[in-house]
This record gives sequence, C-alpha cells and structure tokens, in this order.
Amino acid sequence: MFTKLLPLMIMTTGVVANADKIKAIIGHTKTVAVQSEVNEITHLLVLDQISGDKLPATPDEFAEYLRKNMRIKGQIADEHTRDPSKDQFGTPYRLAYVNGGVTVTSAGPDLQFDTTDDIYSSRTF
Repeated sequence: MFTKLLPLMIMTTGVVANADKIKAIIGHTKTVAVQSEVNEITHLLVLDQISGDKLPATPDEFAEYLRKNMRIKGQIADEHTRDPSKDQFGTPYRLAYVNGGVTVTSAGPDLQFDTTDDIYSSRTF
C-alpha cells in the first residue's frame, strides 16, 4: 500500500513546491507592475504641472485624480475593474510634494507604508 501512495506523496509535494514558486512569481509581477504605475503617475503629475493644471492637494483629490487620469490596461470599466487609485495590492497610493518635486509611494506587498518593501517614484518639477 505504501508503494502506491509514494508517487501520490511525491506529486503532492511537487505541487506545493510549485505553488510557492507561482506565488513568488505573481508577487514579483505585481511589484514590477506597481513600479511601472508609480513611474507613470509621477510622469503625469509633472506634465500636468508643466501645463499649469491644478495638482491634487489632498488624499481624496489624489484618488479622484488617479481615477480620472489612469486606465488599467486590458480592463473595461465596470464593477470588477481595479480602482486605479490603489496599487496591485489594494492599498491607496500616497502622494507627497517634496523639495520642488513629487513622490508617489505604494506600501508594497506588506501593505504598510515606511517599510523596506515600499515602491516609489520621485521626479522634480
């Protein structure tokens, strides 16, 4: 009986190991996507500043700015669309104007700001 279960145990172990690898790949893919998004957001803010457009000043204004100006690639706007004011992990982006520029930050995979896995982009005006 044990000899019949051994291949099943080996297969199950392989599936679990592969599941961990798949989760790691998905996590890395989300991180790369968020980096791309924060880069795009800061670029957009700089262009709007150059154009003389009013920039968002509060977190609510920033969320509305992102909803208005950012599109999620490959998604049609409906109730299942990811909110563009939030990162791939579901946390709202944070905006800061610092030293004549702008920084947009994602809390990253741990969902906590001001930790080592934060993802950000900074640009000067």
